[in-house]
Amino acid sequence: MDGLTITKCTGYTECQQLLQDNEFKEILEMSPTEAEFLFYIIKKFNPKNLLEIGIAAGGSSLLLLEAIKNQKDAVLYSIDCCNLYYRDKSLKTGYFAKRKIGSTDKWKTYTGGLAYEYMDTFDKKFDFVLLDTRHMNPGELLDFLMVYPYMSENAVLVLHDTAMHTLAIEMQRSITNCLLMSAINGEKYIPETYEPVYFPSKHPTERLHVNKRCVPNIGAIKIDNKLKNNIYNVFNLLSLPWYYFPEAEKLSEIGTFLQKHYDKKYIALYESTVNYQLQVKTIKEEIKNTENSYQQMKREIINMKNSINKLEREYLKKEFDGLSEKIEKLQASVNLIEGKSI
Repeated sequence: MDGLTITKCTGYTECQQLLQDNEFKEILEMSPTEAEFLFYIIKKFNPKNLLEIGIAAGGSSLLLLEAIKNQKDAVLYSIDCCNLYYRDKSLKTGYFAKRKIGSTDKWKTYTGGLAYEYMDTFDKKFDFVLLDTRHMNPGELLDFLMVYPYMSENAVLVLHDTAMHTLAIEMQRSITNCLLMSAINGEKYIPETYEPVYFPSKHPTERLHVNKRCVPNIGAIKIDNKLKNNIYNVFNLLSLPWYYFPEAEKLSEIGTFLQKHYDKKYIALYESTVNYQLQVKTIKEEIKNTENSYQQMKREIINMKNSINKLEREYLKKEFDGLSEKIEKLQASVNLIEGKSI
């Protein structure tokens, strides 16, 4: 069945207890309903092999670990491209969850690389995947293409920040998970109620809220077999504008990795799209450099004008002072002559 299920996802005591910790809420970057929705999905589908792409401080990791703690043989594998927490580089990625739970056989973390660098080491199919990384293209589009071949039949995919683009004008680029929520085939789940898109109090966009209640900011998809024949829908999204660029070497390695799992027609599409995006990047950099040069020239011209004006003022002052001195001398001479005449 391919449709939409609107879920009630409240009443999970373990989740509510975690949310009473203010420090946890600060690093989680999820609303209470989003956290409980994540709990609901785990409890509904009881996955054994869980994959998380995007760890940050470990807020969602801690939620997932709490949800599976009584599920025998359930293990969470978490990947993050950063070794250090993106909001505080003095802390390691996943620091909060590691501090809370200590050592456990239920959690295995891999940091410093992208998903393709680890997937072949797992030797298993995942029945649950959480994608929560860049939220801007190509971000989770690439993440999904890298992990999809390792997902079991009817696996569940959870996408967070599917409504980040509604938070503020400056965040309208954050559409990637919304695109995936629409493009991927399967039964879809969203929470019945939801709070405003949530960010911690120190987040720089807090003052820029535009739409505080629009659509849910989290969703899940129970993927069906139709996606195998419709994977073009995801590859095609790579042609939309990119708002950040992985290193060219990484993009090449991703292409080589994808060749092992997708038909050559999709690889050709990937390669042509990446080449196009890199050309766009080059053009944008040239435009930016030209703009920077233009602005630099403007500043230099302004400085030159200011210098000329200063020199003119100094010259005119010098001339004026010289004339004033001559007038004073002439006046003195006139006064002297007039005195002798008397």
